[in-house]
Amino acid sequence: MNVYLIRWRGRCEGPLHLKQIDSRLNSGSLGLLTEIQVDGHWITLRDFYKAQALAQPAAPAEFQVSDHNTAAVPQPDYRTLPPESNQRSPSGSARTKPLTLAVAAALVVCLVGGIALASHLLSIAKIQKNISISASTNEETIATSSILTTNSSTTVPLTNNSYPVVSGSPTTNSLGTNNPMITVALITPSQTSDPPSLPPLPENKARTFRLKNGTNYTGTIISVDRTGLVIKLVSNQYTSRLAWNLFDEEQLTREPKVIALRKAQQAAKEAAEQKRIAAAAAVEKVKRDKADAARNLEEYRARQNLLIETSIRLHKWQAVTGGHLKAWGSEVSIGEIFSVVAPSARWSAEKLSDKEPERYTYYLVEANWINENFEPVAMQYLVTADGSDFHLHGCFVSGRKMPDLPFILGVKKIWDARK
Repeated sequence: MNVYLIRWRGRCEGPLHLKQIDSRLNSGSLGLLTEIQVDGHWITLRDFYKAQALAQPAAPAEFQVSDHNTAAVPQPDYRTLPPESNQRSPSGSARTKPLTLAVAAALVVCLVGGIALASHLLSIAKIQKNISISASTNEETIATSSILTTNSSTTVPLTNNSYPVVSGSPTTNSLGTNNPMITVALITPSQTSDPPSLPPLPENKARTFRLKNGTNYTGTIISVDRTGLVIKLVSNQYTSRLAWNLFDEEQLTREPKVIALRKAQQAAKEAAEQKRIAAAAAVEKVKRDKADAARNLEEYRARQNLLIETSIRLHKWQAVTGGHLKAWGSEVSIGEIFSVVAPSARWSAEKLSDKEPERYTYYLVEANWINENFEPVAMQYLVTADGSDFHLHGCFVSGRKMPDLPFILGVKKIWDARK
């Protein structure tokens, strides 16, 4: 058995058997203007049944009804007779030929379709008329009892800012009592829009100002500030400065000088807010920069500590004993000098104390020995963290710091004498 898709107002249903479509037509939930898909094309049910009726073959002669009504009367296929209303169309008389029945059925279909369309338009016009009357009086209501299947009615009040929208069921094409899906909705525009502002009043025109204490002044406003305003009276006299709380706010909203003052106050307030925001952002930036600097310093010190410890472990004093002093030039290393001047010197290497400014860039190498006068002698060097360079840090005899150059020259004198 063939199945079909049906469509009404863009909404498709199906697939449905033809018996189901006939049943829906009989119950009134479908109309003849509903479209059906046949061979890939959409046509109305009216045209579909008309084509079915015209394509129905004539009954053979042996099945024709006799004058004596002795043979069984075959019933025409109900698909060839679209319903005129909720009741199936009665079969033709016993002497009506099938072709005549088909033509009569087509005429009935056209007549019923015209009546349904006229009823549809009339219902829409009646609803629009009711809507127009309700909107003009702003007190009446829309009664939905005329378009609902039940006897109860629902009223929807209208306001100045609302208008009704009537919608029907997408599965039917009629607005009669067989359509329980019709609804009435109210669309209300947004109430959040600001009311239109009135233009400022003329600036130099005298007006009467009524104060809350019952005093009235007639004149023009000539001066305004944050404390109040001054009015020039029509008698060319001036009032004292009147505080703002003496006036109704609404009375001054259109005064040009008041408007200008409030705009300036608003601009100053916005500027102060922007300045506050900028100052807060600057403070936050300083805090972030300070925190970043502290973090970077800690990371740097950690790296330098590790580098110094590694350098002490690997080089010890070798980086110094392998270097040179300017007094001897680049020909003689410090190791060679001390092997002659102080062959018993003891070398040590350690990190500087935290109070030393070179704490994270150098470490200390020291040579200790006893001179000919049995005095303890010490020479100190500051070595770079990676052990690549050094410079003289101090010379001590019996714990007394000696001037660097005389001390070095004294060591050179001993070198020259023993060499």
